Amino acid sequence: MTSQVANVCRSAYYHLSRIAKIRDSISTTVCKSLIHGLVTSRLDYGNAILYGISDRHMHRLEMVQRSAARIVRQIRRGDRQSMTTILRQLHRLPVRKRIDFKLLVLVHRAIYNGTPEYLAALLRRHTPPRSLRSAGGLLLEVPRVNMERFGRRAFACAGPTLWNKLPRNIRDNSNITQFKKQLKTLLFST
Repeated sequence: MTSQVANVCRSAYYHLSRIAKIRDSISTTVCKSLIHGLVTSRLDYGNAILYGISDRHMHRLEMVQRSAARIVRQIRRGDRQSMTTILRQLHRLPVRKRIDFKLLVLVHRAIYNGTPEYLAALLRRHTPPRSLRSAGGLLLEVPRVNMERFGRRAFACAGPTLWNKLPRNIRDNSNITQFKKQLKTLLFST
């Protein structure tokens, strides 16, 4: 994923530098729209495949997101402000949590709507061999993985692993809109 992350970062920094040059002459709303259209959309595009990448690559993507937040808020690099607070004010999840959010939404859609059928075929419900309290909790089976290829990053393994960590009340919610709201609340609080 080194070349993928490098290309995303290079493209994002190019657009950020162009936006930074005109930042004083545009409003915050226009700046947010520009950054979303040119930078954030590149970070989000296909980010489900970035699950489980190295911390070094994740840090590079987070630095892009932090630079974008600084430009929107017109904060200099040396200013001592918490980037977590700034991202929360902008209603933006950190990159790692955005990836988890996207994966969990894909799993939800595959379970309840069955929309991406090719993904739904990769998910199997966990059925314990004997009667347990967790049997009705809509848990998914995490398959054994081959570490030579994608390993734990594969959707068939990553999706159920994240899904099973969710609280039961969120997993049981079949309404996608409410599920997203509950999931964002949960991810912002952790």
